[in-house]
Parts: sequence; C-alpha cells; structure tokens
Amino acid sequence: MVTSSSIAYYSGNSKRYKLIFYYFLYGLIITLFSLKNNHKVKNRIMKVNCHYRGFTYEGAALAIAIKCMLFRNNVEKFEESTLSLSEGSIYQNYVALGWYLHARHKFKKSKYTYLNTKLNNRLSLIVFDGIGFKASIFNISGDITDKFNEFEIDQSRVCYQGYGRSLWFKSGFNIQTALYEIEKVPYKYKADVYSGLGLANAYSFFDKIETTLELTNLIPLDYRVAYIQGLSFGLEARRTQDARYWDETINSLPFSYIDIVNRMITIVHKAIEKFININDKTFYTIWVDEVRKEIKLAKIPCILDNKQE
Repeated sequence: MVTSSSIAYYSGNSKRYKLIFYYFLYGLIITLFSLKNNHKVKNRIMKVNCHYRGFTYEGAALAIAIKCMLFRNNVEKFEESTLSLSEGSIYQNYVALGWYLHARHKFKKSKYTYLNTKLNNRLSLIVFDGIGFKASIFNISGDITDKFNEFEIDQSRVCYQGYGRSLWFKSGFNIQTALYEIEKVPYKYKADVYSGLGLANAYSFFDKIETTLELTNLIPLDYRVAYIQGLSFGLEARRTQDARYWDETINSLPFSYIDIVNRMITIVHKAIEKFININDKTFYTIWVDEVRKEIKLAKIPCILDNKQE
C-alpha cells in the first residue's frame, strides 16, 4: 500500500522545488552572460550538487537558445554549443529549446516547420515537451491545453507530455492534486499526460527512487503503463546525463529495486534498437508507444505492485 507518509514527503518538499528553480535560473544567468566560453560555464556547473546539475544544464541550454536563435535562428549552432557543454543532456537541451520557441512563437504552427529539417529527427519532437511545459507552468487563467491542438497529432501528444511534467511541479509534488487535474484532460491525451507526470517524478526525485516507485500504486490501472513508461524515460535521462551519479544511486538500492530499474531501462533500449533504422520526425512517439507495449508485456506494473506487499 501507498503510505500517507510517502505522499506527505513529496508534497512537503518546498525546499526542493525552490532549489530546482534556483539552479535552472543559475544555469540560465551564468551562460547568458558568458562571453562564448562554454569551458568556464561547464566548470561552474560541475560544482553544482549532482542531483540539481541537470536542471542547471537545462537553464544553460535556454540561454544558448536565446543567444543562437534570437536573431539568426541558428539551430546548428545551438546543438553544437549545448553538446559541447554536456553531451549527456540532449533531452534537456531540446526541452529548453521548446521553452524559447514558445516564448517567441506561442502556438503558431508555421513557425515550427523548419525544425523538421534542422534538428535530429529522432528527438526533435522533444521540443514540444518544452512548449507544453512552458505554456502550462506560467499559465494562471483558463485551460491552456486547447492550444496544443494547433499542432500535428504527434506534436500535440508531446505537448501533453510536457503538460504532465508541469503538473508535478505546479502541484508542489502533490500527486493527488496532479491526478485531479489530469481528470480534466481529453481521453485521447491522458496517457501522454501520465507519461509526463511519471517522467518528472523520476527525474526530480531520482535520489528517492523507492518512494517514487511506491507512488505508482496511486495511478489508475488504465494509465499505469503510460506512467511507468514516463518513469523509465526519466530514469534514462538521468542515466544518460551523469553515469557516475547513476551508478552511485542505483547501486545503493535493495537488489529487488535494482532489478526493476534495470528492466525498465532495458525496455527503453530494446525499443530504440527495434527502430534503429527509422529516422522519422515522429520517432519519439513511436519510441514511447513501443516502450509502453513492452512494459505491458513484461508486466512491470505487477512487479511494482508486488514490492508493496
């Protein structure tokens, strides 16, 4: 069973929320005002606590997006600069680019068409996660999700994933509040919102994986596979970003939890290998759907249930 103490642990973490926001801004500011010297920026970011370093890289990527895109729309320079700063933060880089593009173009679909030719096709849809997150996190009136329908279906889906991530933060890490908001989402996009919720949970509380997995039992059964897929993607983003921190954190878990996490990561990689030859702009949603299928076949939700017995 999910304990009330585990729910209270999350919803009582206002300090963590502030630190995430602080280090995001820190990365943004030190990069925005650097004189094209990524080496110095990287040295400063490497001094940040490893748990918050990814958020700092995301802020830095937003600064790079502003500098590269504001006047010249130089996507190639954006990718080159962000990867030179951190090769392992490519997911966060694309999310940050989405932040910038939404700030500049809002929901004008025509302004995003060039991304199909300028960005890595296999990951370019992640930009729309940043759009969905940024649009939602600063929205204080009305339902912003209606605007997601301005985009193509796969782009809309990833916007809803970003919206799901935003609910984790807007709720103050209170999963019950987030679940209430998800009930308002159109049926065909609910799974993607649950995916975003899981992704944000796993990434922001990577240092508390056992508690994170425990909260899975609060997710409605119909959407638990999508939520676990999001958890898997959040874990994969952590693994890719900082191998040392990953090893230290995972190896400190009880063996049964190590087994669960490794099985989730294996499914993520198995799906990539299955579609290794696909270089399509919809690759990301193809990847998402395949991971969900494999999670269901592997009965990962049942394994997580059993951990609470």
